[in-house]
Amino acid sequence: MNPRLLFWVPAGLRLLVVLVVAGAVADWYGLIAGLAVLASTLLGAIGLQLWCLYRLGRWLDDPVGSRLPDGWGAWSDIFSRLYKLRRDDERNQAELA
Repeated sequence: MNPRLLFWVPAGLRLLVVLVVAGAVADWYGLIAGLAVLASTLLGAIGLQLWCLYRLGRWLDDPVGSRLPDGWGAWSDIFSRLYKLRRDDERNQAELA
């Protein structure tokens, strides 16, 4: 499958689910409650992204001494690609030595 689709399809589906749930809450409990659900969910998603960026930054500061963090969603693909790059770099360094 196309790597772009592997990112956008799940991200789009998650956003659609959040919008449907917020719409249902707004229908049942009012607009303010729906907006509160939407805002809190989006803030949680932003927090998750910032946490993954923080963990990536910590790993990049010391890639040899620390373990590559586990990811969620697109982050797992990013972390695995970085691990492969690091492994290939170590292999190339060993060959050059």
